Amino acid sequence: MNNNNSIEIERKFLISGFPKVDFDEVGIVKTIYINIKYNSDGKILQEIRIRRWFESGKGYRPDALTFKSGGTLTRTEIETNLTDNSLFDCFNELGYNPIVKDYRGLYNNGYLIEFNLVDGGTDTAFYYAEVEFDSEEEANSYVWPFPEVFIEEVTNKPEYKMANYWKRTRG
Repeated sequence: MNNNNSIEIERKFLISGFPKVDFDEVGIVKTIYINIKYNSDGKILQEIRIRRWFESGKGYRPDALTFKSGGTLTRTEIETNLTDNSLFDCFNELGYNPIVKDYRGLYNNGYLIEFNLVDGGTDTAFYYAEVEFDSEEEANSYVWPFPEVFIEEVTNKPEYKMANYWKRTRG
């Protein structure tokens, strides 16, 4: 996305691993959170992140700077591609240890399902998947298509928000 200001409607699912399918996209995503604002109850109000994405067979995408509001199913997202990839490198050199996701993308019944292994090989590693929608009605009627890897839906569980994971493991 480039200079995108939109509403993100997304559901998240905790899974036991990658399903045994041929994926449409494979890559590595590294994310550094440079600012997270919380309200007095500890709920996220805003997060700012820098992302670097390597897609197998295609190389690096432009680094992206993203601002997201708090929220669960629906929230505001503003994202822009960076023309100079040194911002990610700068924060990395300053000791901001990125979250590393082993990423797999699969188009299924018109939806892109993004499967991720977060920080693989660490004590805090876990698998999750997310799906974006055009409306809350569409999101609420969605049926998860891979029961063999399904553990639970975590859309409304704050401990599975990447900003909270960042704070817990790097903060």
